[in-house]
Amino acid sequence: MDERKFEELLLKNNDNLIQKMDIKFEDMLIKNNETLMKKMDEKIDKALIKNNETLMKKIKKEINLEIIESEKRQNSKLAYLEYTYGEKISAIFDKIQSMEEIMIRNEKENQKYREVVDHHSDILYSHDFRISNIEKKVSSN
Repeated sequence: MDERKFEELLLKNNDNLIQKMDIKFEDMLIKNNETLMKKMDEKIDKALIKNNETLMKKIKKEINLEIIESEKRQNSKLAYLEYTYGEKISAIFDKIQSMEEIMIRNEKENQKYREVVDHHSDILYSHDFRISNIEKKVSSN
């Protein structure tokens, strides 16, 4: 074999070897990249999950604090309303009670006057009866 052919064969062989090595190297790189991407995805997922959990805890704490503050404000408003309107309602009930007492007193007084009027009505009736008897006697004479 001559030297040129040998060189050509060597060059072809080298080209073939380089191509095969390139293909294998590319396959290894792709495989390695996929593995790295999976690992990175897993790490990112774990970090995101952890971050989300931390954020959720913080948000829950803030919401709970906000709810507690809101309840405190609401309770203080209710206490103010209860005090204010409680005083007014108490005054209204006192007024109603005093009005009932006045009505009871007036009823007793009216009862006394009714008794007096009834008594005088009886007297008037008896006088009327006597007068009619006297009129009958006078008119018959």
